Amino acid sequence: MDIDLKKLQSKLRSYERKFRKSPNDRDGSGVRFLMGPYYLCLKDLEGAISHYEWFWATYSDSIDEPFHALGRIITELRQGHESIAQSLLKRLYASNPYLIPYIFDVDLKGVEIPGHSNWEEKPYITNAPIELYSYVSSGEIEWFRRQWCAREFSVFVKAYNNLQFALEDEPVGEHRSALIDLRAKLVGR
Repeated sequence: MDIDLKKLQSKLRSYERKFRKSPNDRDGSGVRFLMGPYYLCLKDLEGAISHYEWFWATYSDSIDEPFHALGRIITELRQGHESIAQSLLKRLYASNPYLIPYIFDVDLKGVEIPGHSNWEEKPYITNAPIELYSYVSSGEIEWFRRQWCAREFSVFVKAYNNLQFALEDEPVGEHRSALIDLRAKLVGR
């Protein structure tokens, strides 16, 4: 599938205008999450860097949208910030456990994935427009595959999934709050 870069650039310009007029707009349609990946599709690393700096300064309390998080990791990798990219990988997994296995063709190896939102479901990834991840280079794909197979990340995935399963039936209360705090620390939030 070919990506219409002119159309993408036009969309990006309209999003930029929107946010120049209202820089703190929470835009219910989520276009703020598309901007980083679109800059990367257009091979505009400086634009992606500026976007992610602006985004986190403006929306410091934002949740991680999976494709936006992927773009942030790629932006950090392309700047040579591998340790930052590695730490963000946990947040990417927490935002959608299916993204890494699906896009980078890695085996889940029997990992049972808990979920509690549509972002964590497989169709969110399989039905996504290709421009949200088509910019990833073959070297970056290999980096993700190596990270997935690394012992440290495997330990994280198991611990994270165990916490998610524990939270599924845990009633509201102190124990649930403690589990949520533990999950946040594990992910690095």
